[in-house]
Amino acid sequence: MTLLLCQRQPYTQTASFPVLQSSLAPAAKPSAATKSTPAKPTKNNNNNNNSKPPTAAPTAATTTTTTPTPTSSTTSASGASSCASSQGSAPTSERVGYIDLPDSVLYVEGGGQPGDVGTILDSRGVKFRCTRVEKLPSGAGVRHTVVIPPRTVSSSNSAEKPASADGGVNAAAAASTVTSSAPASSTCGDNEVAALPAVGEDVSVSVDWARRYDYMQQHTAQHLFSHLAMKHKNLKTVGWALHDTFTSVELEAAEISDEDLLFLQDLENAAIRQHVPVNVQIVSHDQLNSISGLRSRGSIPTEGDIRIIQIEGYDTSTCGGTHIANTAELQTFRILLSDTEHSRKNVVRIFFLAGQRELKFASIGYERDKALSRILSCPADVFTQRSETLLAENIQLIRQRKKLLEQVARYEAQELSTRVTAALATSPHPFLLYTRDAGNMESLQEVEAAVREKCGPEFLLLSVSSDAESGTGPGVFILSGPLDLVKKATAPVMAALGGKGGGKSNRIQGRAMLCENGAQALENAKAALL
Repeated sequence: MTLLLCQRQPYTQTASFPVLQSSLAPAAKPSAATKSTPAKPTKNNNNNNNSKPPTAAPTAATTTTTTPTPTSSTTSASGASSCASSQGSAPTSERVGYIDLPDSVLYVEGGGQPGDVGTILDSRGVKFRCTRVEKLPSGAGVRHTVVIPPRTVSSSNSAEKPASADGGVNAAAAASTVTSSAPASSTCGDNEVAALPAVGEDVSVSVDWARRYDYMQQHTAQHLFSHLAMKHKNLKTVGWALHDTFTSVELEAAEISDEDLLFLQDLENAAIRQHVPVNVQIVSHDQLNSISGLRSRGSIPTEGDIRIIQIEGYDTSTCGGTHIANTAELQTFRILLSDTEHSRKNVVRIFFLAGQRELKFASIGYERDKALSRILSCPADVFTQRSETLLAENIQLIRQRKKLLEQVARYEAQELSTRVTAALATSPHPFLLYTRDAGNMESLQEVEAAVREKCGPEFLLLSVSSDAESGTGPGVFILSGPLDLVKKATAPVMAALGGKGGGKSNRIQGRAMLCENGAQALENAKAALL
């Protein structure tokens, strides 16, 4: 089996390859809105890998790179529009294209591990951001999906081509002009984008190593954990998923105790401290029978070479993914939690962090503990007790506050009732204003209910309470009274208070932005009622 360069150890971060073909991505159908969705984590239920990566050398082909066109939209080699913007949105300079190469340093998605991302640099110095890699259907190369950057110079196509040492134009770049059957640049909206590299041109492919190494740590941690779970607790791994922020492993069990999870976590960290080598082997199918303790979910292919990942003294598994060279590179391992509620029947999903993810998690936790120590005035080991004490005190204070509000409401309701009684003596439907500072809706409701209980429903009452002690700015209000009066008074009251709200027909409540205008709201309502 001939491996892709991305699967060979030691791993190569940058390498050059000749272009087999380049083309624009097909356009989305005009009738359907294009939605941008985040890449889903790769979930693996089979670690087998007997794929034979492409080894074919580049062959002569007509490049589908493009040259300037007079139109305001771009077309692919087939003539279809290919702007990378959603239907109905503003045009964007980003275009998507394909660059096919015979090999790659970018890992092709498989074995439970997401594909790599990286960059492709052509001979003109144009850098393309690669967002996806996949094997060509023919098996004779690797397709790189790239975002095509805007052109730096749009007045002349030759401006993109670097001069050679003798002052001429780079031969590979010049070839794109001679052999091209499509335009050498494209436009999307008002912005031109760079031309794709020509067939036969050497391009440099670089992997996003920080992301790759993080995935390598998580993948090796999963192999080790699955081995330990099976060996020590007879827990079979039936699936796993590598996410951007955590990794999950599905174990066949109705439930797993916290004690067992802590035990497995300790075993994994012990293996990390032993700095055990992690080896890659390529074996024939006939050699598989001689490998003891081989772990592989699903059936093993009956032909072709097999890639084996061996953690010495621990796990031996079929796998096509990328891994660290020694368990010491895992640094540390932590199980975050287990979940049965959102898993399949008799499956427990375990979430973990390894390597830099765990170190970052621990660093964030440490900074959070420092902040909480200052806030709670206690060390981290008594956060729980301190929080429980504060919560209990808060509940008690809430109860006391409620009682005090009730007492205040009764007192103010008594005073307000005296005003209402006097007003009712002179008018069948008086209109009164009640205000308070630094109150809330609950306090207004207490007073309003107490007054209604004592004086009845025949008067119109506007209650206003600002959030601030100054009595100005935003706050809350209640307008209540006879149905016909509330209907007429609502609009002028809302206008004066800058209010928004709703409720029953004879009782409106909500937020007010201008609580200082309570008196003006009362006058406006009176004018509307006359």
